[in-house]
Amino acid sequence: MMKNCILEDLQNKVKIAWQSIPDFEECILLDTPEHTDNIGSMALLFATVYAVSEIKKARILYSASKSNCFWEKIHSFPKTTPVIIRGGNLGNFFWKLPSGAGSRKQCQFIANIIQRCQERRIILIPQTVYFDNEKDSENLARAIHAHPEINLMVREKESLSTATRLFPNCKIILSPDIVFLLHSLIQIPDKRISHQKILYLKRQDWENPWKDMMQKLSVTTSDWIKNRYIQRLSFDSLKLEYAITKIVESFLPKNKSYLCLDSLQEKQIFRYNMSKFYINRLALQRINHGIHQTLQYSLILTNRLHGHIFSTLLGIPNIALPSPYDKIQSCYDSWTQEIPYCKLALSPENLLEFLR
Repeated sequence: MMKNCILEDLQNKVKIAWQSIPDFEECILLDTPEHTDNIGSMALLFATVYAVSEIKKARILYSASKSNCFWEKIHSFPKTTPVIIRGGNLGNFFWKLPSGAGSRKQCQFIANIIQRCQERRIILIPQTVYFDNEKDSENLARAIHAHPEINLMVREKESLSTATRLFPNCKIILSPDIVFLLHSLIQIPDKRISHQKILYLKRQDWENPWKDMMQKLSVTTSDWIKNRYIQRLSFDSLKLEYAITKIVESFLPKNKSYLCLDSLQEKQIFRYNMSKFYINRLALQRINHGIHQTLQYSLILTNRLHGHIFSTLLGIPNIALPSPYDKIQSCYDSWTQEIPYCKLALSPENLLEFLR
């Protein structure tokens, strides 16, 4: 009961954050994922489509990632059409990693959107805001301060403090991660696994200070996975990926759909927003894959924020491991620390204590 009450409260907090934004009937959605491997990114996208459809009852006119964004198309829509930017990480931590070029590109892309869309309202879905020096934040801060109407949602209290300091002229809204909005849609199977299998759901692009510890434990180590029949394939387009995924899965035993969409009040709008863009349909597929993967285990250890969130939504005991720039720690401290089956291990000793 406690779990359900807390998750319902988190879901309601996301709804309240969205309701604080002036209504609109149509919108533009930018910074959609360029790769479908990261289920967390795909879950952020799907939850955004759900929020736009159900809470704002609005249609998505145009959707684009960083590499396929056409400004002339955006400018062809009425200036009353707001721009929504997908949530995630807004900062410079990832710039220091081998995979950090995408993070720098994303931050520059967001600043570019803001500068090019001065006459449109900008809505940023809940972000983790992290800059370890003022120089890296200056370009974004200049763009934000020059824009007349930006709604910046932040997904934990540490980011609220950082954003308030860096962007004092911006409307800042504290909201749990938007994926908590999916709480009431998820159907948890009645029959749960009885064996004691532990998954270490691990980011591949971070150093792994827990490697020696995990080798001593009987755990399965994996990042998010695709359907095993297509995980080695690469695709030139989302349309091709969606088509091949549908073909492959038509020959396999049907996996349960874990999201119940029958309860949607605005089915017509939701179906329109889902059917118009291949990336939205792929996001729904990937969420089902992620839930199916997570449900195979009785305990999840993870340094992925959405590994922690998925496990929490599914009622699976989980131990969050710290991230180098406090994203997971801050989300845990802000929202999930009162859930009894969620823990945060800050050291190997901590982890062993929780496992016992």
